[in-house]
Amino acid sequence: MNETVKRPNTRLDQGSGRSKKHLAALAGVLWLGLTLLAPFAFGGQPAFKNRYASHFNIEYLEDGYKIATDGMGRKLLLYPRGRPVLEGFDKTRAVEIPVRRVTLNNTVNAALLRPIHALDSIAGICLGGMGQTSTSFDKIQKGVNSGKIIHLGNGNPVDYERLKVLSPDIVFAGDWNQRLVPMLDLMSIPVAVVDYFRENRPLAQLEWIRFVAAFYNREEEAAHFCEKAEKRITAVSAKAKQADHKPKVLGGVIHMGKVHVPRADSSMAYMFTMSGGDYVFKNLMPIHFMGGYGTITMEAFYSGAKDADLYITESSAGHGPRSIRQLKTSAKIELDIKPIQTQKIWVTQPWYWESMDHMDGIVEDIAAIIHPELFPDHRLLFFTPMPAE
Repeated sequence: MNETVKRPNTRLDQGSGRSKKHLAALAGVLWLGLTLLAPFAFGGQPAFKNRYASHFNIEYLEDGYKIATDGMGRKLLLYPRGRPVLEGFDKTRAVEIPVRRVTLNNTVNAALLRPIHALDSIAGICLGGMGQTSTSFDKIQKGVNSGKIIHLGNGNPVDYERLKVLSPDIVFAGDWNQRLVPMLDLMSIPVAVVDYFRENRPLAQLEWIRFVAAFYNREEEAAHFCEKAEKRITAVSAKAKQADHKPKVLGGVIHMGKVHVPRADSSMAYMFTMSGGDYVFKNLMPIHFMGGYGTITMEAFYSGAKDADLYITESSAGHGPRSIRQLKTSAKIELDIKPIQTQKIWVTQPWYWESMDHMDGIVEDIAAIIHPELFPDHRLLFFTPMPAE
């Protein structure tokens, strides 16, 4: 749609002819009105503000218009169906909402659509991220197998010809696929970069559901979902704090001869701490690798690992060892550490990376691993003991 209109002016007229008394009275009325109408913006549309996330933003304008700032800091105009595009936004940065047909360049981000019941809007998807060649989402797998959902490759590269034919309302891309953006701009296909792995708290990561929800006008559903998860996470953390000791927790992934560990400011490090553990690298800030992880030497890893009580790794199929034997082989040094001797090592389940909407369950899993005495009836869902072979 080529028609454009000027961006609405939401400032109040503060003409010099108004008296201070009148302005004070007006301010009082406005304060009362905003208090009663919160959390609604102009035109009664929800205006939910971020409580934890710091890498995206949704600005609410008049008449259902929104401006979404994605994980790359790019601003996209979200405009109501049947309405004109606001002045100053080109075709590649304007998205008609609510979106009806979307594509994902990985199955990881599908977890953000599940809580708002938007999986049916997926028209195309890439399978193959995080070492996976299929997906734990039954609805998506069946859709790909039947041809209802178009398979766009493994994500590197994307089948651009098929994507062009699909012409989706929006492409949700992971932060590790930012190279897609220039190509999609040339194809005049809007793209939003989702980057919740950079957030340093599980609740901040979970809040990215709200970012995606804004494209569907389903912010209220997202808010209710996040509130429920927050209550569970808060309760789990409070219970973990009752422990009279803090086991030393090792984290990290050994892959292709390199060691990547959660940085001190990462969400995983925070989850170890809030679950009653003492993270062995809690003061370490190595050069950033990706997703809150940094790269250290094998020697530095061993130095921290030798005194650990247990080891929790986010290793996934194709990206790190999946057995204690593979762990010893990949280390390339004599990895004589306590978690190997006691076999207290936990690895992620195949569906872990597609479960970011279950951060509350992931936190409880970690808490139950660190303090099984406090969670005797808990059944692990996202982690499992690493097998010997």
